[in-house]
Amino acid sequence: MLERPEIESFVVLAEEPRFGRTAERLHVSRARVSQTIRGLERRVGAPLFERTHRSVRLTPLGRRLHAEVEPGYRRIRAALERARAEARDVEGDLAVGYLGTAAGEFVLDVVRALAGRHSGIEVRVHETQSKDMFGPLRAGQVDMLVTQFPVAEGDLTRGPVVSRVPWVLAVAANHPLAGREARWGRSRSARRRSPSRAA
Repeated sequence: MLERPEIESFVVLAEEPRFGRTAERLHVSRARVSQTIRGLERRVGAPLFERTHRSVRLTPLGRRLHAEVEPGYRRIRAALERARAEARDVEGDLAVGYLGTAAGEFVLDVVRALAGRHSGIEVRVHETQSKDMFGPLRAGQVDMLVTQFPVAEGDLTRGPVVSRVPWVLAVAANHPLAGREARWGRSRSARRRSPSRAA
């Protein structure tokens, strides 16, 4: 059974027919193409190319092998291209829920990028409420929800973390901490009172 690099090198070299151009098309080194062809010829048991200083050409045996291999190689390449095109052409509706302004901005950025890549997909965006953030997901009103972690719901599947936002302490304008420079870490008094971090 021929290996993919052997088939590709053999077919492309037969088309070019130069080792340098074959290497460029396959994005490998010229030495790699030469080594692959020599290995293929050893497996076959006879030369497949006649080599000169300027070019190479198929031997009679090489022409016969090429006539049988090339159509199958082309069909496989065409099938892969069709599969890639079909995978890129995503179609359908996607309902995305989000909780919070930061999540909403992130979702809208992703929706715009998705629309640019897949014109056949229609994305609907829904803002959920904190009092029932998972309700629309459980009811099937949205397909996915962008929200804050931690999430520990046994009937829901959690996806990866897609964005990290630093914690912020917000206080009223007349609060004693208002206007003070924020510091990460704990003061001595905070360490005595509570193990939680104070900003």
